[in-house]
Amino acid sequence: MTVSNGCLTITCFNTNADYYSGAVSSQGLFCYGYYEASIEFNGEPGMWSAFWMNSPNTGLYDNNPSSSGAEVDIVEHRYTDTDDVDYINNGVQQAVHWNNEAVDEQTAIIGPIGTNLGTGFHTYGLLWDRTNYYFYIDGSATWSTNAGHSDRSGEVTLSSELTNGW
Repeated sequence: MTVSNGCLTITCFNTNADYYSGAVSSQGLFCYGYYEASIEFNGEPGMWSAFWMNSPNTGLYDNNPSSSGAEVDIVEHRYTDTDDVDYINNGVQQAVHWNNEAVDEQTAIIGPIGTNLGTGFHTYGLLWDRTNYYFYIDGSATWSTNAGHSDRSGEVTLSSELTNGW
C-alpha cells in the first residue's frame, strides 16, 4: 500500500500461484454517522475491492443483528474473466449481511447497479442512523434498508483482494 498525492493505493499481485491482497481498517470502532470514500476501482480480472464496515460480534447472537452487529458493504466491485454472476466490472453492489456466515447468513442486497463505475473516481457513502442504512453513489441515493440493522460499532475497511479462478 502507498499514499501519494492524497490517494491511498492498495496493490494486489500474484507470484507462483500465491495471491497477495491488501486492506486498511480503522483502529477504533464506529457506529452511527455518515461514511464516505472517493474510490477508483482497478479493471483487472480477479479484482474484488470494497469499502465496508463489520462488527467484531457479527453472528454472535443469531437473528439479533441489533446486538450482534452486521457487515455493511458500502460498495463492492468485482471484475471476473467471464460474464458470470460475480461479474460487475461496470457497476457495483451494496449489501448488508448478518447472522452466522457459516450457518444462517441473511443478506439484503442491491446490485449490480450503476454504469461506468469501473473507471474514474466515484464517491460512495453510507448514512447509518438508529433505524436505517442509506446508501449513496456520487451524492445520489441508491437505496435504503432497515434489514439487518445493527446498533453495534464496527471497523471501517478499504480492501482489495485477488480471487483465483476469475
